Amino acid sequence: MKVLVTGATSGLGRNAVEYLRNKGISVRATGRNEAMGKLLSKMGRNSSRQI
Repeated sequence: MKVLVTGATSGLGRNAVEYLRNKGISVRATGRNEAMGKLLSKMGRNSSRQI
């Protein structure tokens, strides 16, 4: 399963990303906070890129 989480750099979106990753689900995330986005990508299993 693949999931896109918007607003993933804070609040519920960030919690959703962590929860889904812990369940082994492939997550793609978007958000407005660039620094937090970089931190999330380092925590992830797959590579990421900024668009």
